[in-house]
Amino acid sequence: MKKWSRPIILAALAPLLVWGAEPFRQNDRVAFVGDSITHGGSYHTFVQAFYATRFPARNVSCFNVGISGDTARGGYQRSTAEGGGIWESDVRVYKPTAATVMLGMNDVGGGHFLALETKKALEAQNAQQLEWYKHNYATLLDNLETLGIDRITLIKPSPYDQTMVNEKAKENLLKFGIGKNDALVALGEEVIDVESAQRDYPVIDFNTPMLEINARRQTADPAFSIVGNDRVHPGAGGHMVMAYVFLKSQGLEGPVAEVGIDAKKARVAEAVNCSVSELMASRTMLRFTYTAKALPFPRGPYEKVGDLIPFESEFNQELLKVRGLKKGTYELRIDEVAQGDVSAEECAAGINLALLDKAPQMAQANAVLALCQKRAQLAGKIRRIVWAIGHLRTIKDFDADNVEASKAMIARIEAGDAPEGLWGATSDYVKGQLRTYAENVDRYDELILELDQMTGPLYAAAQPLPRTISLSRKK
Repeated sequence: MKKWSRPIILAALAPLLVWGAEPFRQNDRVAFVGDSITHGGSYHTFVQAFYATRFPARNVSCFNVGISGDTARGGYQRSTAEGGGIWESDVRVYKPTAATVMLGMNDVGGGHFLALETKKALEAQNAQQLEWYKHNYATLLDNLETLGIDRITLIKPSPYDQTMVNEKAKENLLKFGIGKNDALVALGEEVIDVESAQRDYPVIDFNTPMLEINARRQTADPAFSIVGNDRVHPGAGGHMVMAYVFLKSQGLEGPVAEVGIDAKKARVAEAVNCSVSELMASRTMLRFTYTAKALPFPRGPYEKVGDLIPFESEFNQELLKVRGLKKGTYELRIDEVAQGDVSAEECAAGINLALLDKAPQMAQANAVLALCQKRAQLAGKIRRIVWAIGHLRTIKDFDADNVEASKAMIARIEAGDAPEGLWGATSDYVKGQLRTYAENVDRYDELILELDQMTGPLYAAAQPLPRTISLSRKK
């Protein structure tokens, strides 16, 4: 007998979340401002996929505005209302109506946690980092307001994992009982919470619930991390947890759709977020046209963390309940495609159509996710262009807004030159970023337009279609 619902190990996250974030509105253009966790991450892609599948008429566009290695200072530089350079117009170019801000991982610094010789010196340096962040973060928010963005959501960053015990993990930035995540928590309490109160901005806390998951799982497996062995960057599973926390903080839990039918009386008992027509029913068969107002969410991203978050039970229920059928086994079909056998008892309890791999609405949802991921790949190319400009800006007396000079500089760096002031080692990663700049910067405006134009087909693909659902008793 096929299982039509899956047990969920409920994570005790609800008390840890900060509520009150407003859901995105019709035609919102949302800039997700951040560092490498946003730049190379996927939580905003999952949020985009959720809005497209759950609210296919809302036309919300999410834009990745993260930069690897960035701080609140870089954030305010990239969010100016004036200046024609790509770096300064990085937020403005998307014409955002709403924004989220998740910065802090780089603002708390790194090497000093282990390099300083006394606890007092470490505390003093952390205090200095906090003061810099306080000024730069406020300036960033001022700039976003100047751009006319009237809805800004502050995000407490995902954690630095200072509790994992794993020989494969990166060296832990923890000394004198003070770790990098302790400094992150302080930024949240002393800067983000304060700005939230002063400006009446909602806060979404990624740090606390992800730490709770770590604490729960590390009790049994000290090497576990929702973040990963570098202690900083969550993988796809961690980003799905972040998306869950984000959507839950916006109060978006609820069913995809629900249909209740009394087969004995041949009537529709309930229809939530959907319509039912052309109903034919008896105690041994059922057939009707079902038109939902939403699609289920693709299962691939959240099934990897199904034991950590109750996403399926809270966000992905597309229920079909049929009462009044005679006992026995029934074949379920959607658009004449067999979905499997169910019992009369299972029908009465409710079948979650979002768990059916062959359901046409799930195929449609997976196609929407694929479009979101394709859009994210294009956004990644744009992010690499902007990152390269920020990197070149560290060179002493160099104008990184000069495209031809930048291409020439990149050729020098590729040949092994190390210009004065250039930050960091020229690794293969850095060379790849710079190469993307050289190959694509002349098409920057076209890439921005192309990214924008992908929203239309994305929502066209997300429009729910009428489906014929039938149940027939097997002899």
